[in-house]
Amino acid sequence: MGLKQDFKNPPNQYRPIPFWSWNDELDLEEIAYQIKELKKGGNGGFFMHARSGLKTSYLSPEWFQAIKTGIDVAKEEGMHAWIYDEEGWPSGFAGGLVPDQSSDFHAKFITIKKIDKIKDVEKDKLITCYSYHKSSNEIMKVDVEKQLEVQEEETIYAVYKHTNPYYIDTLNKRAIEAFLQCTHEAYYERFEEFFGNVMHGFFTDEPRLTCNNFGDIAWSDELPDTFFKRYGYDVTNYLPMLFYEIGDYEKIRYDFWETVSTMFAENYMKTIYDWCEKHKCKVTGHIMMEESIFSQMTSTAGVMPFYEYMHVPGIDWLRRRIDSPVIGKQVGSVACQLGKKQILTESYALCGWNVSFEELKWIAEWQFVNGVNQICQHLMAYTIKGVRKRDYPPSHFTQQTWWKHANRFNDYLGRLCVALSEGDQTADVLLLHPMRSGYLAFDGTRTKEMKTLDEEFIKASECLSGSHISYHYGDETIIKKYGSVTNGLFQVGCIGYKTVILPFMYAIDGSTLKLLLEFSKQGGTILSLGALPHFTNGDYSLLKELVTCVQAVEFEKVRKVLEKQNLITLSILEEGKEVDSITYLQRKTKEGELFFLVNHNQEKRFQTKVQILGKVGTILHMIPESGEMKPLKVKEVNHNTVFSLTFEPMQSYLLAFYPNQDIETDVTDEEEIRIQKVYPDSRWVVKDISLNSYTLDQCQYRLDGGEWQAKIPTIQLQNHLLEMKRAVNVEMKYDFQINMDLDENKEFYVVIEDAKLYDITVNGFALKHKEIAISWWKDKSFHKVDIKSYLQNGYNEIILKINFKQPQKVYDVLFGENVYETEKNKITYDIELESIYLLGDFGVISKTPYQKLDKRAFKTAGPFEIVAEPKVFASNEFTTQGLLFFAGEVSVTQTLFIHKEEGKRMILDFGKQNAPMMNLHVNGVLVKHSLWAPYEVDITDVALEGENEILITLYASNRNLLGPHHHINGECYNVGPESFTGKWSWVERESESDATDIADRTKSYWDADYCFVEFGPSPLV
Repeated sequence: MGLKQDFKNPPNQYRPIPFWSWNDELDLEEIAYQIKELKKGGNGGFFMHARSGLKTSYLSPEWFQAIKTGIDVAKEEGMHAWIYDEEGWPSGFAGGLVPDQSSDFHAKFITIKKIDKIKDVEKDKLITCYSYHKSSNEIMKVDVEKQLEVQEEETIYAVYKHTNPYYIDTLNKRAIEAFLQCTHEAYYERFEEFFGNVMHGFFTDEPRLTCNNFGDIAWSDELPDTFFKRYGYDVTNYLPMLFYEIGDYEKIRYDFWETVSTMFAENYMKTIYDWCEKHKCKVTGHIMMEESIFSQMTSTAGVMPFYEYMHVPGIDWLRRRIDSPVIGKQVGSVACQLGKKQILTESYALCGWNVSFEELKWIAEWQFVNGVNQICQHLMAYTIKGVRKRDYPPSHFTQQTWWKHANRFNDYLGRLCVALSEGDQTADVLLLHPMRSGYLAFDGTRTKEMKTLDEEFIKASECLSGSHISYHYGDETIIKKYGSVTNGLFQVGCIGYKTVILPFMYAIDGSTLKLLLEFSKQGGTILSLGALPHFTNGDYSLLKELVTCVQAVEFEKVRKVLEKQNLITLSILEEGKEVDSITYLQRKTKEGELFFLVNHNQEKRFQTKVQILGKVGTILHMIPESGEMKPLKVKEVNHNTVFSLTFEPMQSYLLAFYPNQDIETDVTDEEEIRIQKVYPDSRWVVKDISLNSYTLDQCQYRLDGGEWQAKIPTIQLQNHLLEMKRAVNVEMKYDFQINMDLDENKEFYVVIEDAKLYDITVNGFALKHKEIAISWWKDKSFHKVDIKSYLQNGYNEIILKINFKQPQKVYDVLFGENVYETEKNKITYDIELESIYLLGDFGVISKTPYQKLDKRAFKTAGPFEIVAEPKVFASNEFTTQGLLFFAGEVSVTQTLFIHKEEGKRMILDFGKQNAPMMNLHVNGVLVKHSLWAPYEVDITDVALEGENEILITLYASNRNLLGPHHHINGECYNVGPESFTGKWSWVERESESDATDIADRTKSYWDADYCFVEFGPSPLV
């Protein structure tokens, strides 16, 4: 198929491939049903992903039968099946099978300790003791059996080796081969016929170097021999230099981390890649902690070399935020240089239940403009019962109110990915990546030097992107293998660069240095945006020579320098200045070029003049929302193609440019279209509304028939019972107030997860089990129980009784010493105590005032009461008018009087919606499916003189139903399981490059008040 047809109807290979979280007892019919739903939602495939909550034993016969069903139904539906290669994460331990085979395979790391007395040395963990004399700046090994005392003016360091028995030594090739034998070979043995066709490959997730704390350094028993073969000396003679700036520490660190980087990439990633090549399938996934030089030093010693050994290189982006270009540019650059067409991102974990489609688009397009072109959504949950609803939400699946329309968004992403896979990305400029400078600056912590290195590299990257310079990164490991200088171009794999830019650097590899000097001799331009490197593992005289070849440039002048070299293709101007909030990607195709322009600013609108420099042609606006292509009005100015674009906040444009071609278009040079804007009123009448909901998240309780205890959050009761480490009979009493005429109420349910597990009484009436769990809501485990006949005005109570128990494994994982993330990421509870939900045709209000917060949120202390269902909304904010916990859809209407002005187009401006999705009808005609800006629509053809009916249908998120309601920061854009509990966790960091002090880790994150987000057709003014 051609681009036009694929853009209209994206093939599966370009559509999203979500993490499909297998997190319960797997039912084959349910698997088949969910695959069909995934297809309806516009997805092209799925990753079958074992995850916390899984009750079907991993790699058991039942597990493989579930996989077989997944593959079979994928084949029937024409979808792509992929297998996630682990139980939980990080990948490599095969659910525990690999570490159990041999202690040689256990993960290892080293620490250092200053020793005051030789007798204090812990000999069972000791690698070596060292004596350091500051006066001579020399270090040597100490035999602790012979030297009994610390000498004067001597510092003794002990370096200890620690073992993590839960994860693997990712530098040990034999451990990786054992992993392949346990997982990949097991799948191949059963499903060989599907490899490379229906079953496309494996996702490997977050393999890493293992350290327990900041200050630790990765280790392997394989490392000393490998190091000696590479460099000819014993690294164990110098280990303190990894932690302290003593002796010739820069050389030792450089050699050490180069060895670690090579071992990790080749022994882990290449071993898996080679296996997949041999078995006709692909490997994709991502490596741990990719976003900064510091974070990479803690976990990988550099991610870019890994991308060579991925058929579909990938990254991971967490939280509801965007950042510098770094993470996308890293993977996009290597993919272009090595000719890899698809680049994947696992995205949207931690975004929270209220993330909008506009924000999802914003996050995706920030990555797309930096080189990514395939989405893996985190995640689609098999079920959200229990803790699963808090599994780094949201779930983008059937549990969402808007699911029946999810294909609109996934069609959009698919169309974008079609276009951004077409042809080849172009770039004439190479920015050297200073990863190896990180080798020198890293001592296990985030040093001042490391922080400066990251800041300067981000500054350089943002300068180039914001100046609209098309560039790639050059990783020195990739350059060492694929770099050359040919005909005046600095060649890295498939791409030849005309200019190389050096950012602020401490170190440069000797091989890179030689290539740069040759590049200069052949007339190539080398610019610098910061201090030149002072260290090399090559010939130091060449560093001095490099100084004579480099032109230092100030950040604000780099575009002008490159303009003189004719290396600038695009200009995006507002009031004569380049708009640095808008960045772009350029791809060369058989017919012409594609330009993708993205406004990253969430608040600001830009009126821009765009120029394609030195080229004249026609432009088609490719519209991913519909798959249409429409001509854009352009003009020629000084042999440049010039046109105007208005960028709403977070808006993008995809443009197809055809140089020197006369393409028939409907574009004319008529005068600018005159418009008449109209605005809806803020008063709305309810036409139709889903059943409303009310989350009861606190209860009184008693244990083993004892006294009733004070009310506490149910989530804290669960933790309290876990801490008891035994089975216990628990009763939970939930109360609520009704203040309405119950005769007007048609439906009233309590929704309880796995309701049949409980004995239930409502106002003293015991429910019979035949009354329980006859239907469900939101999730098939959310059982609806009709309680209308048991209710009364005023006080009501529901009591649940259950025997709370867990398998011993749960207690071992939660309360054992030094239990690693691998175990926590695959924990499964027998019984989970959760909030319960009231459901019916009612309203819910707070009896205390509301306090406005940022992020379109507010809070209130409660208490709450149930009132009559709202019939009218007096303002555009619906939540506080009876819909506090609402998680459904509502249609509201109003009459808008319009006086039509002759000769003008009628534009209805309805404001920025506070809902993930909105449909707009005017006089019975659907005029817009609204997911994002622009929040206006041309209604000229349907508007009437006089009265017009405006009908909007809004789809609420699950945020106000599921929370988190009690986080001290209100609405969170970085949501993990502990965000709901009041405890600190790593998600409280704004990014993976941030450290947190002990005060942040130990304080309470719980707020007794309830936080909600706004819901309605436009935000509060």
